[in-house]
Amino acid sequence: MKASPRTVGVGLMILGALGLSLSLAAMADRLGRHNREADFPRWKFADALTAPEITYAGEPISIADGKTETGDPAVTVTYRGESISIPVGGRNQDRLPGMLRYSDWLQIFEMEQTRGRAHARKGHEEGAPARLVLVARQPAPGESDAKYLNRRAWVYDIVEFRKAGFEAATPTPEALPAPAPDARAVRTGAPPTSEFTLTPAFARWRVNFSALPSYERTWQYAAALSVTPRLSFPTNKFTDDGMAAMDWTWPAAGFSGLSIVVGLIVTAGTLVRSPMAPPAARPSSGAGGMGPPTPARVNPAR
Repeated sequence: MKASPRTVGVGLMILGALGLSLSLAAMADRLGRHNREADFPRWKFADALTAPEITYAGEPISIADGKTETGDPAVTVTYRGESISIPVGGRNQDRLPGMLRYSDWLQIFEMEQTRGRAHARKGHEEGAPARLVLVARQPAPGESDAKYLNRRAWVYDIVEFRKAGFEAATPTPEALPAPAPDARAVRTGAPPTSEFTLTPAFARWRVNFSALPSYERTWQYAAALSVTPRLSFPTNKFTDDGMAAMDWTWPAAGFSGLSIVVGLIVTAGTLVRSPMAPPAARPSSGAGGMGPPTPARVNPAR
């Protein structure tokens, strides 16, 4: 049985109203969750230190050239009686003094946690002490930055200097979660990796470039970007705006609204009646109004 236009119009309006109510409810829930999660902590980083001898929390820190266990060039960092070796990576600028010669691939700076997006430029979070961190970028194993840049295999050393006597007052550093699998990185020979070691003086995270997108909202990710060439930044997986948070609810609400409008137009069309046609004019007729009309007489030319 064929549905009437009015039935089709009313059906479109009902479906549109149901779809709009459901999509708006889901949209409000997604936006509320987005706004709650969007206020995650941010971090402010001070200018990188340039002196190879500094004092932090009353303890001296020494940065000097050294060697790794395999005899390769390294930077040796000594703090609170412990030493760690960072293999030399990137391009050293030997003509510059102090830490500036390593600035392309190694930096040390203070970091403060802010109070979220709205206060990222207004100072650090109250009660959150500043921390001193070191970050270094290593080229792909067996390669150098002067050769082909296999950035997915870059390795980052991220080190936090731990203050003596503050272990009970500050959270104990923990390992980062296991990185998400990345099939493309596996095909290039650089599957995501993440390691963590903890000593009384140092907390050390070691991750490769393939694993960075898994840690986008951590300070370790932000620190790694400071020694990453700007044109080689990883692609962000998350988006920080409300439109992305709405996802499917935005087009669903649009189609539902369009369905209501079309239903209104169709229904309104059934309420309009076409005007009655005027009566047809009677043709002229011969005598008595019967028979075919009398043709006009034409006088022949004289």
